[in-house]
Amino acid sequence: MHRTLLAVVVVLAALSAGYAAPALSRDHDTARRAVSRGDAQPLSQIMAKVSPRYPGKLLNAQLKNRGDKNQWIYRLRILTGQGKVTELVVDAKSGRVLQVRK
Repeated sequence: MHRTLLAVVVVLAALSAGYAAPALSRDHDTARRAVSRGDAQPLSQIMAKVSPRYPGKLLNAQLKNRGDKNQWIYRLRILTGQGKVTELVVDAKSGRVLQVRK
């Protein structure tokens, strides 16, 4: 029973890894093109702007295009020193914080 379950888990993990890799590669290439065109600042510059006001450890960052407004945004999840997660939506071109969720 345990061997069968382990085998199923291993197969599912291998299959999901194969599907996730191309999507991650596309996302990375899209982000790189947005930065090179000047549509977005690199994440390091965005973090330098938001860190003084929202200090903590970056847990996750996503660069997305709001197609309806043709606006690039970063969605950031930051772990504060108090152990709470703050979610930020930041304009990727200007670095201006658009939304904060605590």
